[in-house]
Amino acid sequence: MTALHPELPFDAILPDGPRIRGTTDLLACSADGTRAALIDFKSHGPQSPLEAARPHLAQLNDYARAANLLWPNLRIEFAGIHFLGSGMLIWGVPS
Repeated sequence: MTALHPELPFDAILPDGPRIRGTTDLLACSADGTRAALIDFKSHGPQSPLEAARPHLAQLNDYARAANLLWPNLRIEFAGIHFLGSGMLIWGVPS
């Protein structure tokens, strides 16, 4: 990924109804602009990063769905939560 877009705001209405507003901490795009990864930063360094990530996964998935609507030529391949305190990055694949 070569194009980095920090603190990117968005506002989208998903096909199943909910409106998603937010700001992605980081959208990293491929050089050709067709593939991307979303990363959400959390400041703490938990003992169990996987367990700490669980409450945030639904939000991250919604962000990926919104990004797919706003930028239809961009495929969100990965979404992750980066715990800055520990350096741990938990990856998921958006549905």
